[in-house]
Amino acid sequence: MGGSAQGLHAAEAARDIEHNINVFRSYLPGRSGAGSGPSAVASGESTREQLERAYRRPGAGIEERAGALLQLAAVDYGEWEVSAREELLARAIERCREAGRLLETSSDGPLRLVARSNLANALMSWVTRVGTSVDQHLTEAHGIIEELDASGQGPAVPGYAAVRSLVLSQIAFVRHQRTSDTGPLAEAEESLRRQSADQGPLHGIIGDRTRSVEAVLAEIRLRRDGRLQAGDEAVDILRNDGEASTDPAYLLNQSFALFRRHQVRGGAGEPASQDLYDALALASRATDLSGGGPLRANALRMSAHCLLDLARIRPQSAEPLFEEALDRITEALGGGTFNEREALLAGVTQAECRFGLAAVRRDLPGLEAAAVQLAALDGQLPAGSANRSVLLAQVFRVRLAKAQISGAPDDEARATEAAKHACDAAAEFSPAVEHSTARAWGDWAWSRGALLEAAEAYRHGLSALHHLSRVQVTRGDKKSVLSRADGMGARAAYAFAESGMLGRSVVAVESGRALMLTEALERRAADLDRLRQAGRSDLADAFRAAAAEVASTDAELLADWSTDSGAGVGAGVEADAGTPTGTGRDATRAARVRDRFDAVVARIRDSVGLESFLPPPSYGELARTVRESGTHVVYLLATDRGGVALSLPATGNARPLRIPLPSLTTSVQDGLVADWRDALDTPDEEEREAKCDAVADRLWTDVMAPVLRRLRGVAKVSLTAVGGLGLLPLHAARRPDPTAPTGHRYVIDDLAVSYQPNVRALGAARAIRSRTGRNHTLLTVQEPEPVPTHDPMPSAKWEISLARQHFPSGTGTSLSGSEATREAVLAALPHASVQHFVCHGTVVDGSPLDGGLVMARGRLLTVRDVLRLASRDARLALLPTCRTGALDEAVLDEAAGMPSAFLQGGYAGVMATGWDADGWVCSLITDRFYTHWLGDGLEPEQALRQAQIWVRDSTNAEKYAAYPQLPALAPESGEEAGPWASARQDASTFCWAVLSFHGC
Repeated sequence: MGGSAQGLHAAEAARDIEHNINVFRSYLPGRSGAGSGPSAVASGESTREQLERAYRRPGAGIEERAGALLQLAAVDYGEWEVSAREELLARAIERCREAGRLLETSSDGPLRLVARSNLANALMSWVTRVGTSVDQHLTEAHGIIEELDASGQGPAVPGYAAVRSLVLSQIAFVRHQRTSDTGPLAEAEESLRRQSADQGPLHGIIGDRTRSVEAVLAEIRLRRDGRLQAGDEAVDILRNDGEASTDPAYLLNQSFALFRRHQVRGGAGEPASQDLYDALALASRATDLSGGGPLRANALRMSAHCLLDLARIRPQSAEPLFEEALDRITEALGGGTFNEREALLAGVTQAECRFGLAAVRRDLPGLEAAAVQLAALDGQLPAGSANRSVLLAQVFRVRLAKAQISGAPDDEARATEAAKHACDAAAEFSPAVEHSTARAWGDWAWSRGALLEAAEAYRHGLSALHHLSRVQVTRGDKKSVLSRADGMGARAAYAFAESGMLGRSVVAVESGRALMLTEALERRAADLDRLRQAGRSDLADAFRAAAAEVASTDAELLADWSTDSGAGVGAGVEADAGTPTGTGRDATRAARVRDRFDAVVARIRDSVGLESFLPPPSYGELARTVRESGTHVVYLLATDRGGVALSLPATGNARPLRIPLPSLTTSVQDGLVADWRDALDTPDEEEREAKCDAVADRLWTDVMAPVLRRLRGVAKVSLTAVGGLGLLPLHAARRPDPTAPTGHRYVIDDLAVSYQPNVRALGAARAIRSRTGRNHTLLTVQEPEPVPTHDPMPSAKWEISLARQHFPSGTGTSLSGSEATREAVLAALPHASVQHFVCHGTVVDGSPLDGGLVMARGRLLTVRDVLRLASRDARLALLPTCRTGALDEAVLDEAAGMPSAFLQGGYAGVMATGWDADGWVCSLITDRFYTHWLGDGLEPEQALRQAQIWVRDSTNAEKYAAYPQLPALAPESGEEAGPWASARQDASTFCWAVLSFHGC
């Protein structure tokens, strides 16, 4: 009777798949709720004996015997997890098969489904851990799931949906591993998403394994696309709701996820380093808990990886860390428990450890041995393996280290060849590896003076950078990726220019500029007419819908912040505290939106005749944009080898012009920036103005003199100032001229100057300008109140009064004082084509998106708000307030700040200030600007030029005669004649040059 009861209990328990898989976790050493060592094994043996008796009991029914077999299979499976003895897993598989055969004629359909489901799960464990008979087991496991789906009985069995999802995702993952085809990954992710939507979160070992598969899929996306959010997603998936897991396999997965995030987040800085330390601790804990077998070996390999990176971060302790890493990976390989694929990857890790030690010891034979070992392992990789790019990148780094130590031409040639192979392989499988390899290769070639080689390397790097930037979900992640460019575009452009390849030089510098802005503009200005003319209106509509969805999620992500009191924004200034704080789920959802957009673009490019949809920049396209704009464009850049200007003519089919700037090295550029900042920070007014003028003198000598000599006869120029040059008032560069009213002649005396993030932004601004016409409506925002801790603005009412005189009476919108709230201004923006702000502004160093214009009650209209504006066409935004032209200096080549934000929001032009402005000077400049723009019909940059020249050159008496109503211009008693009247109080660069024009 007892045997029968045990058998019936086994049959009943076996009907719950999730219970069946979890039941013997308690017999595994170190698991929750269990003992360890001999007592646990004895308990397991006691259960095994009871189940064996139940299975063999004379007269036992089919269901009873099958249930006992399934529970015995669970015992075998649990012991296999601890010992990694293949015969135990093979026995579990056979027991499940036998249980299924016994139940073929049984009326207990659910129990047979359990047997078949468990068999599929065990088969996939064999495939993923043992790695033999892969095709046979994959086919059998997939056939089982198809069979159970066809029966229609699966959903009635507890836990079936979870096992189904797990098995299908594992099948897809293995197929991807073998072929590098991304199709199975999409299938796996879709299966897991359906499971999550239908069943909710899973628990127990099925939950752990499902989350592990989800995390691995996220990590594959991270490696394949370089999307940083995928690394965060993998870590979040494996957090286990804050509970500390005791499953060594789960701990190992957590360790790997943290390690990968550490690598892609830069490998330096507190957050990245903490990820590395946590990954090492988890790998060590997994090693201690795993007992033995392949799980322990993989935990040791993971520890070795962490130690390798720790050695790179802590060079003072590198040698002992490399030695410890080598000891751990050698122990892992010595156990003989790796499958073929794992053994190969462990061999790569071992070679990396030997490379690290040899490099530290400057051991040339050791470096050669590491290179030979890696090359041999490369020969063992299957064709098309995604791991090849990582391995070849490591071969290059070994060859590079040897070449740098030896300096031998043969070693240099081998390193160059290895770099080319690594970049070519990574271009197909891993843009992040391509970028890091290209950067190292390019910098090395640059240091040797091999400029053409450096240019080729940087071309690879810029191509990868384009991809990496586009796939990121959040603006912060884009910024993180782009910050790694660090002068790469400038070096590539210089190298191509010095080699006589001017078209490639132009493309190189354009490719490294304002990528976030360009991406947004491309989505809005894509040539959808071309699709419709090709008879693919369906694709045009799909693109428009997908682009709108991306824009919407981008706007939501920009709102993912909150602050209680505007801390970090400025005293008395409050950021918007009413917006929701974002979560990882927001970014994950946004990633899916991006994936859908990319899929639409791929469908378009797969269509005949549309392969070049949304192409990367080409010289022909850029030259055509410049000609259509009618504006001469000049790129200006500095490198440690000197600078160069690249001039694109606005007329005819002239080729680009190279203008050498030999004295403009990066050190000279940095010195100019430092001296300019020092000048602006000088408290004494007279000394400040003298320092600013001294910098303007050097800007002429070091930067602008050669440019203007080659641009004689050009009426206007648009400057794209690369790197730190973007922080300097290049339009104010000057040289002595005794015939000039001020004794100096400035750049704007020869031609009008505007600034552009890049040529593609100029093209977008030109298109907007053509749609806005010349009949404009005005929105003015005048000194919002109250604004605690900020000084009154006595010039504000006069500036707005002067501005409104240039527009038809009674038109437009005027907001001032307490009416100029953030909400009111945001509501009014879409209804005005010209917007003029006279208010305080604030810049948040290190977080430029959170700076902006101070509205009533101290609320900020931030750069973030402007970026969230719906796409629209507006002619001009005038921002003559404090530092509205400030840039994000962490990514200077992105030209990220308020001007580019307005350009992205659909404005053709923006007038902004480079430093804290004098309100009365801005009042005069903006009034004269309106006169020349709206009254005389000049283009905005020409109108600003004329306004600035008048303010600079006019005497105090002339200003007062022109504006007797402005109290600040009136002379003090007794000053009407003499020195005051003939003085030019605004002649300093600090005064008149504060405003600059951006756009078209």
